[in-house]
Amino acid sequence: MDLDPILQVLSGSKVDVYVGPNRVHFQLPKDVLCRQSSYFDKALNGDFREGKEQRLELPHEDVKTFKRLLKWMLTGRLDAIGAELDMEDSDDNSDSGDSESNDLANNKLNSSEVQNQTKLNMHMSIGRTFKLYVFADKLCMTPLKNAIIDKIALYYEIGESLISSDKAQWVFQRTTASSPLQKITLKIIAYAILLQVIGRSDIRNYLDGTDDLAYELVAVMAECAQKMGDVRRWRLGGGCTFHDHADGKPCGDLRVSGGDFEYSTILIPSKRKRDP
Repeated sequence: MDLDPILQVLSGSKVDVYVGPNRVHFQLPKDVLCRQSSYFDKALNGDFREGKEQRLELPHEDVKTFKRLLKWMLTGRLDAIGAELDMEDSDDNSDSGDSESNDLANNKLNSSEVQNQTKLNMHMSIGRTFKLYVFADKLCMTPLKNAIIDKIALYYEIGESLISSDKAQWVFQRTTASSPLQKITLKIIAYAILLQVIGRSDIRNYLDGTDDLAYELVAVMAECAQKMGDVRRWRLGGGCTFHDHADGKPCGDLRVSGGDFEYSTILIPSKRKRDP
């Protein structure tokens, strides 16, 4: 591998980025940020205060979400849902204390408790994945958005058939009707209703305060019902179904291999992994 381009980027000018309410400080190569995000490019290379001071303030963003964004920028890799969890993640959820995490690490929990803890961890992880998508959308990072949506589709097709009502509400409150994240969320809910994973009495919890989405959900359910040859085998859609294409052209059918997504980035060149 030719390291000269990488070293040139890393040794270039730096910018100061402050993330979260506690203003966690990152000093990062400007080229890494600007080449992959038009948002950063306009902010740091324009006449705004950020450009004059070469400093970015992101007070409303989550530090761990920002770190996952940086991992993508530097390596082009996006871990499988749940793979990024570590023991410090318990701090993110008030229902999960240090004692529970230590017991899990020391294998002191019984099988039922381990299963419940695993579900809690995955619930936290998918929530962070949604956060990363919304953040990437704000930063105009289309390749990252497409990678995330692929991962979400895979997770709900082979791992989970049900999205929680609080996660669905979070998505609906932060996205528009044209958002691929909102569309795939509606489709996940539609399939869950058709599969009777979500009961009639629970549907209101998913659409509470979002009456306009009820009509869209009915339409999505009708579409799903027509395409389901076997109700036990369903797909959210392959290829570019939920991808966002800035130029209006398909980006190709990106696949998953080995649990990780891998795309070409500015720093670490890589080939797209495809199913054999």
